[in-house]
Amino acid sequence: MTRDAGREWSRRPGSVLGPAALLCGLLGACGGSTPSGPTTPAPAPSPEPAVGGFLHVLQSGTVITYVIDGATGRLRQSTTQAVGDAHTLAGEPLGRYLFAAFGPRGGPPYSDPSIVAYAPDPLSGSLTTLSEASSDPIWCKCCAAWGRSGGWYWLAASSTRVYGMWFTGTYHDTYNTYVTHAVGDEGQLGPAYQRDFGEWDPGEVAVDVDSAVFYKGTYEGTLTAHFVEADGRLTQMGTSRLCLAATLGEARPLAAARGFVFASSYVDDEDTVCSWESPRLAPRANLELRSTYAVAFAPRSGASSSSATTLVAMRMGTAAMRPYEVRLFALGDAGALEPLDTVAPGYPRQLLFHPSGRFLYASHAASPAASSGSLTVYSIDSLGHLAVVETVPDGGGAMAVTLPPARASAGPSTD
Repeated sequence: MTRDAGREWSRRPGSVLGPAALLCGLLGACGGSTPSGPTTPAPAPSPEPAVGGFLHVLQSGTVITYVIDGATGRLRQSTTQAVGDAHTLAGEPLGRYLFAAFGPRGGPPYSDPSIVAYAPDPLSGSLTTLSEASSDPIWCKCCAAWGRSGGWYWLAASSTRVYGMWFTGTYHDTYNTYVTHAVGDEGQLGPAYQRDFGEWDPGEVAVDVDSAVFYKGTYEGTLTAHFVEADGRLTQMGTSRLCLAATLGEARPLAAARGFVFASSYVDDEDTVCSWESPRLAPRANLELRSTYAVAFAPRSGASSSSATTLVAMRMGTAAMRPYEVRLFALGDAGALEPLDTVAPGYPRQLLFHPSGRFLYASHAASPAASSGSLTVYSIDSLGHLAVVETVPDGGGAMAVTLPPARASAGPSTD
């Protein structure tokens, strides 16, 4: 989740009615055979876990949970829970947990921002608190201005760790702080490790959750790769100032998967997206794309992934694009991006893949300046084609997907 996605404050949802599942039998006979007599109706089946899992949307301190139809992708609103001053959400890749990042819980001196881990009810998707862990990322508690502009703007998770970025705004600068907690087998959060970055740090980051590599840019225009140690510390592994053979003017990480990272870059007086291969950040390509936001999907056997392809979705942003485009790519073995499909959903603030790789969610505003927006669900077929399933009016906000326990893997992936 990038800065603009993490700061997308959510709106009140509209009501959504998903399709009812119908069970039909064939009554009567064919070919001249004798019709069978009437039978006693079978008792109504007990509720079963939602095989498609649950989509959770954060809207103004409330989490709205939708049951996902695993066959069609359609949404049925299930529960609404007030959670308080949550800034953003993230889901664990195997669908077992949802994490919410909260701002300070009291008044001055505005201490104790925290991250909370939740588990979904297998039938309704309603969230039960598993653990809460606090941290102290506020750069300047005595600065009156921070309370109006400070907060969590990025949250991501692997099966064993949750990562967050907090910004503190003063009257003249923004300071960024990295915070991470280990995640235990039962969703228990360990103590915080945090690292403050410099006054001119740009703040954009990405993480490859399968390899535990954290990427960030620097104010000098360098892209850096860091291995996440067992206690959350960052050990620098590689740096790059190049997009192919050209010198970078800046590098703002967008998404990372399977040992490759993509960053919004400024090269030869042009905005573009470049790619590198970890761990030493060997330059791979100037993709000649203009994007400021992207997400990646990597198939995981433990998450019941139906796609065997690593996917990247990018929001393409130029002044001439109204509305913006979202382009879907397949990530090849050498890091190349193969175009699959393009849609124009409006003004997407956040994109999210379902853990199966079969659906893509776009939370977008009606216009760049609009305060309300909607949520569009796309299906992804075996060829990578995107098709609109439905749009939920006033459904925009930070999003995460969980799976019921029967569908989520009990074993963590390699981090």
